Amino acid sequence: MQPDGSAVVAWTEVERNGSQQIYVNTFAIESGWSGPVRLSIHGHQENPYLAANSQGTAIVSWEASDVFGTSIVANRFDPGTGWGTSQIIDAALISSSFAHVAIDADGSAIAAWVDDFDQDAAYASLFSPGSGWAQARTLGDPQDGAAIQAIAVDSAGGFVVIWRQFEGSALYRLLSRHYSAIDGWSEPVMVGFDDGQSSISDLATDGRGELIAVGSRPTGFEMADIFALHRAANGEWGAPILLDDANGWARFPEIAAASDGNAISVYGDVHRGLEPVRRCWIQYLRESIRLASVSNVRVITVCLCRTKVLIGFRFWPRSS
Repeated sequence: MQPDGSAVVAWTEVERNGSQQIYVNTFAIESGWSGPVRLSIHGHQENPYLAANSQGTAIVSWEASDVFGTSIVANRFDPGTGWGTSQIIDAALISSSFAHVAIDADGSAIAAWVDDFDQDAAYASLFSPGSGWAQARTLGDPQDGAAIQAIAVDSAGGFVVIWRQFEGSALYRLLSRHYSAIDGWSEPVMVGFDDGQSSISDLATDGRGELIAVGSRPTGFEMADIFALHRAANGEWGAPILLDDANGWARFPEIAAASDGNAISVYGDVHRGLEPVRRCWIQYLRESIRLASVSNVRVITVCLCRTKVLIGFRFWPRSS
């Protein structure tokens, strides 16, 4: 959603023949919803990931599968011309997954995904409005299993990618790289806890050139804490900060940041007791507030703009 009230959404729709297809819809204050548009190409489509900038330009990526494998597909929306042509952007021989995208104010974009055929290696491709998608490149060791965790744009128009890379013996580490048009790609740096099990769920940018990531850290059987990572404007990652260290299974954190540097994180947890209770919490200015207490809850999205907060979550009522 943009400051002027315009918005774009993307979703997977199961059609009558059983196939899954990607649809999008745009909203403008003056005219309302434009109507659903199908973006899919051949085969089975799923897992759309959408990013938009303040100018209303958007990029959506998704997975398209057929008898030959799974490809990463992308399409771009321009407020003046509408949606473009869906394009396969990965060069995988068999299968790719975990696609994420981000777009800056000028319309440049990045997509990152995992090549399931190439030892689950992490790949990224850059998009330029003048030349389109560039050839994909690996982000880390192409022989180590990876999973894309989060991706975002900093205030200078650079891109930050966080992925999880296999280290052996069921251990993983969180790695990050930054790209800028001037300096290119930075070297990978390790972020977060050095425990081999932590993961990142979301990454947000404020208006001061700083980023905040949120994730979860397992602490036992069906036990996990929520933590945050701060990346300063100079590119340095700080030490992880615990947001929730209660006796429970906290998970599904989301993060949103405002231009003044304030941020809000929303997550669900399962607290121990005679009966597990799943609850939705927000963490704002270091104060934890319960939003809901139901049988099962998962945060979908959170937006923070000046003094207003929009939180979306889904829950399933208790069965009788």
